[in-house]
Amino acid sequence: MRTEEENPNWSKYESFVSELGKWAWIIVLISGVIYVFWGIWILAWGGIRGLWGLWGLWGLGGLWLLGRAEGVWYLIGAGLSVALAIIVIKPRFSNKCTDKDWDSLLNDVLVLGSIRIPWMLIWGIIITVVGQWWAGLTILIPAFFLIFAGPKPYNWKVE
Repeated sequence: MRTEEENPNWSKYESFVSELGKWAWIIVLISGVIYVFWGIWILAWGGIRGLWGLWGLWGLGGLWLLGRAEGVWYLIGAGLSVALAIIVIKPRFSNKCTDKDWDSLLNDVLVLGSIRIPWMLIWGIIITVVGQWWAGLTILIPAFFLIFAGPKPYNWKVE
């Protein structure tokens, strides 16, 4: 069990965590923009396949429908990623990483019963699920460093 003293290894990680966290919102935003175009392309390509009628002739209409659903999912996830990058990730996470405001990040929590769950961890998981995993990692990696190797121990229990 760690004491309330500063983690002696934190100085090795601090600049990396700060830099990755600073750019997280931009990477999530870029991911969202890429997947808007990707979703449109999938929907357009699915429409072209449907016009050709090849999938229907071969009994693979389900694949055409699955492709359309994938395109819609990309558009929904991309839209959410862009919105969350601007509305949530930048002000609540990236700006604080830039300022190295670790106390604020570690104390920005969702309390469920007697457990404190850091919002940076929750937002990282949400971005990983609705967006793309590589964009979510830009939030999750700094979150894990802060929680498990941060400047001071993270307290999971409500006091």
